[in-house]
Amino acid sequence: LGQIRFTQLSAPSTVMNIPGHSVHSLKPRRNTHDTQLPMNDSQHSRGFQQTRAAGEAITVLRPDQVVGKFQLVELLGHGGMGQVWKAIDPDRKDDDNHGFVVLKFLPDVLRLNADASEEFKGAYRRVQSLHHEHICPLYDVGEEPSLGCFQVMQFLEGITLRTLIRQEDPQKNGLPLRRVIDLLTPIAKALDYAHRNKLIHRDIKPENIIYDQATEEVHLIDFGLAAQVRTSMSKYSQQRMSTSGTEAYMSPEQWQGQIQEAASDQWALAVVAWELLTGNLPFHGDGQQLGFAVSFAELVELPEALRHLQPVFLKGMAKDRKQRYASCLDFLKSLSEARPAAPTIIVPRKPPLLGFPASEAQV
Repeated sequence: LGQIRFTQLSAPSTVMNIPGHSVHSLKPRRNTHDTQLPMNDSQHSRGFQQTRAAGEAITVLRPDQVVGKFQLVELLGHGGMGQVWKAIDPDRKDDDNHGFVVLKFLPDVLRLNADASEEFKGAYRRVQSLHHEHICPLYDVGEEPSLGCFQVMQFLEGITLRTLIRQEDPQKNGLPLRRVIDLLTPIAKALDYAHRNKLIHRDIKPENIIYDQATEEVHLIDFGLAAQVRTSMSKYSQQRMSTSGTEAYMSPEQWQGQIQEAASDQWALAVVAWELLTGNLPFHGDGQQLGFAVSFAELVELPEALRHLQPVFLKGMAKDRKQRYASCLDFLKSLSEARPAAPTIIVPRKPPLLGFPASEAQV
């Protein structure tokens, strides 16, 4: 995988005057603190290039359309991060297998850009090297002249953790602790494996965790690729967006444009655990307000029934990433092993005897 290299491309930021603090404006700052392979000089020097003329229309995708060897079946999602399609791979189709895969296409503005496509393919190859039972396998990266490059990944039966939350906790009262531990322990193992291989996810959230209701298996998707799209969008388009992750799950160092490490993924995992247990996020606000809360506000207290877990979350979401757990699995183990304090039982003293001792009593 080569050497880890962190490169900061932070734009100038304003300074907020806060009593007792002088900090930079807490808008998510542009950075590429993800794990990268070193680029050679020709990659650094190559300027903006387009795959075709800027005015040329981008092909509109539709069901039954053939893209390379793949036949599109159903649009699974679309938005600022591009389009996601369920498709059939004829090479994987047989009597026992429908041959379903998932194709992820870049946003239109990035499909036009050769540099963005090359960067995406580089990120894809790094993630493709990960082989773990709880990380969704990546099969290949394809490219079509009218569509640019696209990602080919395994089609997973199931629902996102976000959908599971809506189904199992519609009143937002929180899920049982044992349920949360069972859901997130596989994700913690997957993250620790990736971190040992010098890769961080940068966008842990319920939408990137898939739960198979039939097998109860859990998988992590979009390993670093969504973050790469955000980085490219900020770099090659007029759209300004966080290059680090989804705001509600971003760590203080992500908000402040600092180096991101495995501990940044641990913070996001802790936020997901808090949300599953309580039905709410630990910090609230929009934009700079949320960034300030994440960076400086104290963690609110858990409900009384969960109060014994407070020290675990204080460590898992420590403002200083060096104070967090050594691994994501350590955080989950601490959640699992925490026990409420034994209740204090006050035994009343025996009241003093009234009257005379029996030896002195009158008969």
